[in-house]
Amino acid sequence: MLESSANGKSPLEVHRQATVGGPTADALWDLYCECYEPLLTTAAAAHRMCQSEFAERLADPAVAKIVATRASQPVAMAMMVTDLAKVPWVSEPFYRAHFGPDAPLWYFGAFAVVPAERRSLAAGRVLEAAVSWAAENQAVVCYDFADENTAMAQMPRAVERFARRWGRPVSRCMSTQRFWAIWDVDWPGLPVEPSQVAPALGVQ
Repeated sequence: MLESSANGKSPLEVHRQATVGGPTADALWDLYCECYEPLLTTAAAAHRMCQSEFAERLADPAVAKIVATRASQPVAMAMMVTDLAKVPWVSEPFYRAHFGPDAPLWYFGAFAVVPAERRSLAAGRVLEAAVSWAAENQAVVCYDFADENTAMAQMPRAVERFARRWGRPVSRCMSTQRFWAIWDVDWPGLPVEPSQVAPALGVQ
């Protein structure tokens, strides 16, 4: 899929890929780290894969990859895992209880856009391609994101908007989770209130 150039930029190309390797894989890892690094200190749950896990996902045909490039350089990407058994942080029985034993369940494993492209067409085109791919397989699109990831606040609305092009989608928040901590303020070195950390601006 090729988009016309705008504002002097090279044309945006969006591709579906079953596997990714070589220099493109290295470039996608750099893109992923740039977007997910802030979540290491702003989100209680671990959202970033290690490099070996990331490489395994890129090489796995069961993980659908959508990559947007300009001048052959990746500027946005998404991964959708088509087998929930490969998503260790979610409960497949939970989703099966809601959608049945045979429903195709696709899970967003990653979504990232370089900062310079976050006001361009790149994010929307990657999301559109991902949702379209899932719709062709009549798959339920599942995803999660940290509240601290402010760039993801519009994700549910955006996914539903693209899904309307292929049918009558229903979007629901399936579950919530809260992280708590307790400590004694008289213990040495501990604060009365935990340090405030700026919201993450990366794209999950």
